[in-house]
Amino acid sequence: MHIDLSSYRPSPLSKIEMKIAINLLFLILLFSLLLLFTSTRRRNDDDDTSNINMVSGQGVFDVGEEGMIDHAFKYPHYDVLTIRYVALNGSTNQDCGYSRETPCRYLRTVLDTTPQLVDYKIDHHSYHFVYMGPGTYDQPRDFNFLIQNLNLWIIGTSIGHASRDPGGVLDPPVIFDASKLRGSTSLTSISFSRVIMTDIQVINCNFSAILARVSEVYIYNCVFMNNVNPIDDGGSFHISLGFLYVYNSLFMLNRGTTGGAIYIYYSNCTVHQSSFVSNYASPNNGKGGVFFGIGSTVRFFHSLFGYNLSPASGALDLNGFQIGVHKCYFEGNYANIGGAVGSYYISRTSITRSIFKGNCANYTSGALFVSSESAVRILFCLFDANDAPNSATIESHASLPLLIDYSLFQNTIGVSNTQISINDNYSTMRTLGCVFKNLTGSVLESNSLSIIIIMNSIFQNITSNVLSFNNKVSVVIAGTVFKNNIVSESVISLQLSTALVAFNCVFSNNYGPGVVLPFYNSLFMAFNCTFYQNVCDYGTIWARYNYIIQLDDILFQENLGKTRGVSIEVDQTGSMKLAHNTFLNNTASYGPAIFLTTSNLYVPLNSEPVVVNCVFIGNRAFQVASLFYYLHNVTQIIDCINCTTINNTETFGNTTMRSSYYSFNVSMPYVIFPFERLNISIQVFDYFNNTLVGKTDLAFFLVACSNVYVRGTTSSILDPDGFVDISDLYMSALPKDNCSLTFLSVPTSSKTGALIQNITFSNCPSGYKVFTSYIYYCLEYVDESSAVKITTGILSGVLITISIVFLIITIVFRKKRVIRYSNPLFLVITLVGCILTMVSNLSQLFYASDFLCKFRMIFLPIPVFVVATSVFVKQFSMWRLVEGVQYLRETIVTNKMLLKLGALLMIMPVVLVICTFIFTPVYDYYDYDFDTLNVRHYCKSPDYYIIFIIMLVYMSIELLFGCYLVVVCRRFRNVPGTFNEAVYIGILLYNYVIILAVSVPLGFAYNGDPTAELLIRSAALELFVTTTITLIFLPKFNFLWRKNAIISSLRKLIEEQENSIQKNKEVLTFYNSYLDRTKHPDDNDANVVAAVGGGDANNNNNQNQDHVLTEFSDTDSNLNSSSNGPQQPMDINNLNLATNNNNNNNNNNNNNNNNNNNNNNNNNNNNNNNNNNNNNNNNNNDNGNEKKKRRKKKKKSKTSTIRDDDGDPSSPLVRRRTTQSEPSTPLENDVWR
Repeated sequence: MHIDLSSYRPSPLSKIEMKIAINLLFLILLFSLLLLFTSTRRRNDDDDTSNINMVSGQGVFDVGEEGMIDHAFKYPHYDVLTIRYVALNGSTNQDCGYSRETPCRYLRTVLDTTPQLVDYKIDHHSYHFVYMGPGTYDQPRDFNFLIQNLNLWIIGTSIGHASRDPGGVLDPPVIFDASKLRGSTSLTSISFSRVIMTDIQVINCNFSAILARVSEVYIYNCVFMNNVNPIDDGGSFHISLGFLYVYNSLFMLNRGTTGGAIYIYYSNCTVHQSSFVSNYASPNNGKGGVFFGIGSTVRFFHSLFGYNLSPASGALDLNGFQIGVHKCYFEGNYANIGGAVGSYYISRTSITRSIFKGNCANYTSGALFVSSESAVRILFCLFDANDAPNSATIESHASLPLLIDYSLFQNTIGVSNTQISINDNYSTMRTLGCVFKNLTGSVLESNSLSIIIIMNSIFQNITSNVLSFNNKVSVVIAGTVFKNNIVSESVISLQLSTALVAFNCVFSNNYGPGVVLPFYNSLFMAFNCTFYQNVCDYGTIWARYNYIIQLDDILFQENLGKTRGVSIEVDQTGSMKLAHNTFLNNTASYGPAIFLTTSNLYVPLNSEPVVVNCVFIGNRAFQVASLFYYLHNVTQIIDCINCTTINNTETFGNTTMRSSYYSFNVSMPYVIFPFERLNISIQVFDYFNNTLVGKTDLAFFLVACSNVYVRGTTSSILDPDGFVDISDLYMSALPKDNCSLTFLSVPTSSKTGALIQNITFSNCPSGYKVFTSYIYYCLEYVDESSAVKITTGILSGVLITISIVFLIITIVFRKKRVIRYSNPLFLVITLVGCILTMVSNLSQLFYASDFLCKFRMIFLPIPVFVVATSVFVKQFSMWRLVEGVQYLRETIVTNKMLLKLGALLMIMPVVLVICTFIFTPVYDYYDYDFDTLNVRHYCKSPDYYIIFIIMLVYMSIELLFGCYLVVVCRRFRNVPGTFNEAVYIGILLYNYVIILAVSVPLGFAYNGDPTAELLIRSAALELFVTTTITLIFLPKFNFLWRKNAIISSLRKLIEEQENSIQKNKEVLTFYNSYLDRTKHPDDNDANVVAAVGGGDANNNNNQNQDHVLTEFSDTDSNLNSSSNGPQQPMDINNLNLATNNNNNNNNNNNNNNNNNNNNNNNNNNNNNNNNNNNNNNNNNNDNGNEKKKRRKKKKKSKTSTIRDDDGDPSSPLVRRRTTQSEPSTPLENDVWR
């Protein structure tokens, strides 16, 4: 939609917006101060780590970050220099130790004989070097000695490198072992002195190994192991008001009540390239498993802190002043709070280029704990797999800034609530250029009034929330990327008046309910940000409960909403302003741009969302609303000003703005009759009067009045197309009664309330029958289909007309041979039966009455039996003629036989009909069906099925027996002169059986269905009549009308066969001549030709055939009058090639009877005048034994039939002859065969 922007005017700032603006200005000012503080601290750190100055009275020992104090050997500044020696084999004399050859036994002896001042000042004018001989010093006098007012350097043997002694290498090392001593044993107590110890091992002291007060202690290449101070602090060192420098030393298994290895009090301490392993503080409120310092300046360089243990601060416990940790490695340290480092009170801690790995805390802050009034800066550090239940890495309670720059936080080994937590009010934190990945729990969490700035950082592969802020937290995020996070709630959670401003941020490929959640009076402002390919349950921006959202120049692209919307979801309780935003190819179930719901806690805010200059392209809704969707109430209507929408689609239409269910209307008749079938249609709408599509979670039902009887389903479910159909509903009341139907919806009611529909009941319409009991019924008459009635009537009328026409034709042409042979009386009876059958069929089309029921009972079965019985009698007569070889008669059935046998067979059907009237009288009957609300009016006869079954069995027996007769007579179906009567009668009987077998089961199967019953009965009767008149009458009438064409066709066929015969004869003549010359060289070729047959025989054939065709007459009883005796009808098939079967007769008897056309010279001519048409195709295939058996059978009968090789009749020409006239010669036998 495009709306003119000239009419738009921004509203004045509200109080909340003013407060937000002030907070933003404060954040910017604070951010500037943090940058200034960071740069100052960085310069100070560089200055602090550049040099460590040790000042004496005469000169300065310069010790750099990587340096040593080796220059003291070469260029010492002193007034007095003394060198003493101590060895296990030394002396206890007062003058011992001045040479290597006369060492002292005890260091105590050297110290006692060294001049000391008593003014409690360090003597910077004299230096005393003590070289210790190798070995283990374990005597009581080797411990608890006092060093006071001395500038002393104790040098032991080397530990893996050359000694300080220019004269040689002392080996093995110097070990002070107090394991054999009892009581509180220390190596030494130092006061007002400068003591340097190199290459010394101090083990098993049961008090602090070295106690120093107002002194400087330098430790090089030393080992302090298993020194335990059970009653005081510092297992190895206890330094007060002094200075401690440790280089390349090992502290292992030391323990103190506080500070397991080192305890300093208001002192300076520098530790370089040293290792602290498995040191621990007292389990009773101990702190600092390695180090504990109060009010001190501390520096740790290139050191290892591993597997140290303490109730608080597993490695370092820092309290006050300046602390620096540079390139150190913390691994496996363990505490209740602060697994590796604890920074307390007014400490200023800087941790740079260090690694924290696998440190753990029982409660919180697995790596670093920062208390109030402590400032910590972390730079270029790695935090890997630190663990604690609450804050796995860092927990801060400080109001001073916590700065984390260019550091990496990765991996977790347990379940933690968060990685970094800011807990106290007025805390501040800034992260710059950091990477957070593969972490569980939230990365950063703050539950207090604090300020947090996140710049140019990356958050990826995080579970749970990434950032979680509650209770008035002010957050600024700039240039930060949130990607590939799978969260349980959101990427950024803002609650309880929290404000977040985002600049140039990217949110991509995040999975969870939402990306940014402003809840409970929270504010979210974003500028020039991108939300790309996020998958959300609700929305990338999911706002609830009095929110403030302002988005400018935001890109929402290819985000996917799984259940609701995807880009923005709000509950209409806050304000929202969108300007210059682009929504591109986002996909959701509903409203991929903005999804608006309703709050159950807060009242909707009467503030219309402002959407200005936004672009919506290619967004798609799986369900409805291609852009905006309202769930539940609509209180803030979106007015899109000067917006562009292109190709946004939805599944059920193309509407950009929709809402959930709002109202509905009902479509139904206002006037109904009792038990009228009602189909009520309900259309459901949303707030914007769009049809509510894509929903199936609503059900609608109606409530009727008390005076109305209701039957059927009164409820239905909403279809996805927005309609509800309540079908098959019936209501009953007295005519002229009124009722108000109430329509309701569940589980969500209409915003407009229930709908009332008034209806009035009318009288029953025509075609219905009134039935009254305690309920008033209008029952619909169930009648046959009108289409079926019309079709049945037309077909029945056509068949009656055809039958009448055929009856007239039969009577007119009754003297014709083709009619007379079939028996005119039979044809008339058949046609009358067909007419009565169709009349009975027409009677089914009228409503049942007593007269029609009785009429049907008589005229339905009787005509069918008459026709079927007539056909059966004709088939029976044909069978008898075949048995007596007499069927070439004037007619195939006589009138007497037809009437006599037909009357006999009709006795049973007539008796059954009479029994029906006597025992099971038929009457019209009303059948009320209150389930289907129908009434049927039909003819009913109690126990009629018994009579019907008897009729069915009787007709089945008659037809099946007729089919049997057809099978018996199958060899004589094509007898010439019968006009194929046997074929058609046989087919007709088969059709009767098929009709009976199909129609009866179908009638029982569809009993009770009026249309099906009528269709089956009428179809069966019509098919019965159609097949009857088709098979009996059409062939006869065809012959009547096409007689000349048929004769012409026969003549043509005969001529073609004669030509073929002549060609075969010529071929046979040639082969017979050749064979005769081979066997009888004296015979004449002319005799062979004459024996086979010449041209005269052909001429005789042509003359006889022409004579037969010209003598054919419809009125003659014989088809051929050229013979003296009764002549048999000519079979055209007998004109086939006869000469093909003469190849085996090579004697003078080769003149066989070929189709009655050749004159045989044999003596059998007189005996075979009536056999001129024998088919001699059987002369070649019978063997001698079969021929003899067949002749024996023929002699036993008075009549014989010439058969072919298969035993079937070879010709329809059957001759009668006695056994005396049979040929007696072999030649005659061959000819007959």
